[in-house]
Amino acid sequence: MKITLICPYKYPYAFGIRTLSALLKEKGYQVNLLFLPIDHWEKYNKKIVDQVAEIAGDSSVIGITLMSMFINTVASLTESLKNRCNIPIVWGGAHPTVAPNESLKFADMICISEGETSFVTLLEKIKKGEDIANIAGIWSKRNNSIFSTPPSPLVRDLDQLPFQDFDCKSHYLLVGDDILKMNDEIARNFLGTTYLTIASRGCPHACAYCINYRLNELHKGDRRIRKRSLDNLYKELVEIKKKTPFINNIWIDDDMFFVSYSTEEIRDFCGKYKENISMPLSISGATAKSLTKEKLEILVDAGLSATRIGIQSGSARTLAMYKRVQNNDEIIRAAKLANQYKKSLRVTYDIIVDNPWELEEDLITTLKFLSRLPWPRSISVRSLIFIPGHISIRNGKKRRYACQ
Repeated sequence: MKITLICPYKYPYAFGIRTLSALLKEKGYQVNLLFLPIDHWEKYNKKIVDQVAEIAGDSSVIGITLMSMFINTVASLTESLKNRCNIPIVWGGAHPTVAPNESLKFADMICISEGETSFVTLLEKIKKGEDIANIAGIWSKRNNSIFSTPPSPLVRDLDQLPFQDFDCKSHYLLVGDDILKMNDEIARNFLGTTYLTIASRGCPHACAYCINYRLNELHKGDRRIRKRSLDNLYKELVEIKKKTPFINNIWIDDDMFFVSYSTEEIRDFCGKYKENISMPLSISGATAKSLTKEKLEILVDAGLSATRIGIQSGSARTLAMYKRVQNNDEIIRAAKLANQYKKSLRVTYDIIVDNPWELEEDLITTLKFLSRLPWPRSISVRSLIFIPGHISIRNGKKRRYACQ
């Protein structure tokens, strides 16, 4: 049974769909993984769609991952493929999770939240010719009726999942207007020199601008942090070092890495990492409270060269709007601690701008707070983007948008 998976993002870091592809291959499915990088305001032309249809033409299912900003792009692609192929199209990712009803205006089915269990179950039922109406995590439509289900149970033992699929023999990449079969040279140009992976999942917080807000709602608060063992992570990095020798940077893009792992777990991992991987290391997921001198010393010695601390705003009013619990004095403490390693460690602080409900005094408060951070400092300024999914009330008016 052949499955075609499609990713429209311009960056090559597609952890979710690469992991899903590896899982399907492990279960015996033939998988083609198409990377079709495009700006989210553009649409694929006829030549590109024809090539997608040709590659996917003998598939049993087509799966497409998307975030909300890609809705128009992916909706257009879906419509065009339906005009060429009689193949069920399933959407997954952030947008179907926050806007399932809208997504089903275009897709035949959607996968909400994490898909390793639900998508595999869907394929097994399709293969057996069984009814797909009540699969947890899969929404479908029939005769203009929507069959909705709760999300599938979360995968608790992440070590049981395979490593990401980086086998370019079954991968394709859009270059210009041509979809090329991936080879080592094309993969090298697409991937660059950084390898991204994720060690833990889940976040105990529910900041209003984050997808975790919606996921915590879906799973009724049962999204406690789940983590891979750092031995499992180490084995992944050893494997990728052999498969892709052009990689020379590792990026662990977690929400809660420093919370998830103890000092002893990090010490054991870093010992092996320094001896056998020995590449510059970037780790997201540093919170002010979880950043300790012990963990930093071990990680910096092993090659930690960059980390991130979320601030988003220095204004108590704005933080309350974001439902974000934050101690600014704790952030200053963590910043001063990290600054002790400034010769080898770069710390980036995330800030959100373009919030239409922020006042000038809120922005001034944030600027004053940023001025307290020690030099050198790197500020990452992110524009607030609104996505469907929740009703938010401002000035007595309801708006069907929430922050992410």
